[in-house]
Amino acid sequence: MSDIPAYARAAGLAKAHAEGRLDERLGFFAKPKLLIVDELG
Repeated sequence: MSDIPAYARAAGLAKAHAEGRLDERLGFFAKPKLLIVDELG
């Protein structure tokens, strides 16, 4: 389980994109069978 705010994930993806590693980082989101993004609380 990972408890990181969505804005931090987005910032990490933006950084990976700038570094040419976006495909590698997107693979992280493809691994779990269930991905929940909860930003209500």
